[in-house]
Amino acid sequence: MEKIDLVMRLLREDERTPWVADQVASSFAQGVSMNVKEALSDAQFYSLEPSDLTSRERQKREKYETTRPYSDEEKLELLTEALDTLYVDLPAIRVAALKSLLDLGMAASTIKFAPPDEPEQGRHGYAVELQELSKTQEFLKSNFERFQQELAK
Repeated sequence: MEKIDLVMRLLREDERTPWVADQVASSFAQGVSMNVKEALSDAQFYSLEPSDLTSRERQKREKYETTRPYSDEEKLELLTEALDTLYVDLPAIRVAALKSLLDLGMAASTIKFAPPDEPEQGRHGYAVELQELSKTQEFLKSNFERFQQELAK
């Protein structure tokens, strides 16, 4: 599906999100996991099962797990869930955590995040302006809603 390929390419091109594309691609490659008994009622799996199995062989197989490839609709749903987590849920968690710190009496306008190793600090550290955090959260949330509308077209 072109939409999936486009979003995956955009995630890989952005220096902040290639890890998301890697995780989603890994999930795609693993497929949908289910037990065989469940899979027998799944039309996509049923077409992959050998037709010459005896009833005894079928019964033995029902004890095991199997996978099938994701459909395009399932891939799109998985990708949308990953983006929802990245652009809606995680920023909301950050805002809630920082508001909790403020409620506990923290008196700061900026929080700096830096790795513990001195040489790494310049490359991977960042600062969060507390006043801008809520604005950023709303911006990301509204962009994600527009993204969902575009996907639905």
